[in-house]
Amino acid sequence: MTRLCTLIACTLLTGAAIAQDGRELFFSCAGCHGADGAGDPAKGAPNLTGLSAVYVARQMRAFATGRRGAHADDFFGSQMTLMAPIYVDASFAPDDRLTPLTNFVAALPWRSAPSRFDGDAARGAAAWAACATCHGARGEGNPAMAAPRLAGVSDWYLVRQFNNYRTGIRGATPGDMDGLVMAATARGASLGDSDLADIAAWLVTQVPVDDTGTPIQ
Repeated sequence: MTRLCTLIACTLLTGAAIAQDGRELFFSCAGCHGADGAGDPAKGAPNLTGLSAVYVARQMRAFATGRRGAHADDFFGSQMTLMAPIYVDASFAPDDRLTPLTNFVAALPWRSAPSRFDGDAARGAAAWAACATCHGARGEGNPAMAAPRLAGVSDWYLVRQFNNYRTGIRGATPGDMDGLVMAATARGASLGDSDLADIAAWLVTQVPVDDTGTPIQ
């Protein structure tokens, strides 16, 4: 179903890809991520609201070049490897698609992600201290360390990505320096499923802020 959704979206994008309007470009993404960008767990599509344009662009380039989504067990990532090249110039030259798309995504109003796990947010807040060095005290992220905002992230997505790093599905591709660091961190962390659920439960309650510290509305 997800692959069919992607193929249909690719077809629909044929005319829209040449447009410079971010809203038109996002039309294809909305088939999985929703018109408001809040995501759809059934399609493995995460909440995109609250993410920075820089981070979204970096992930799109990672998908387009195979640094992310190439692992045989990364089913959902493989869908993005089909989509990303439509927007990303393989030579990394400036183009008229990726920038307006990522700027549009970054400007989307924040949508809270309902929790899908029965985690303890209070315990999660305490456990988060080990992650705060890179991702910020409240999950606001740190651009200087290429650490994305995680405040408000979908709990199911955070847990899946952490386990992908831990098992080598993500972060094992040469050239993916940020991923390699996170993979090593995940493998070295003594966090069980309940710990991850607690951290995710706390992050869901956090309101993302922009680079100036202003809450994203």
